[in-house]
Amino acid sequence: MNKSISAFFPVLNEEGTVRRLTGDLLRVLGAYFKDYEVIIVNDGSTDGTKQIVDELCRENGGYVKAIHHDQSKGYGNALRSGFNAARGDLVFYTDGDYQFDMDDLHNALPLI
Repeated sequence: MNKSISAFFPVLNEEGTVRRLTGDLLRVLGAYFKDYEVIIVNDGSTDGTKQIVDELCRENGGYVKAIHHDQSKGYGNALRSGFNAARGDLVFYTDGDYQFDMDDLHNALPLI
């Protein structure tokens, strides 16, 4: 696809899901876009989420970016941070607790 996409998701104490969600987004977006990014908005997590997010950034070069709030600013502000950081022609967001299967994007992305 000739357009670029930014996908982001806010997390708060999601050390159990952040790695899987990031990996699935990278895999699905990479199948459709040459220019894409995944932005993780860490909204003041107190578990190991921040460390995992930083590892994901290092492991995935420029494809994964992090925004860290020192303390929780709330869901709305986490979304605002994600939208403000997004640089793609298209912007997609989801929740960080893996409520939705990212493979479902295979049904939507060809329609764009």
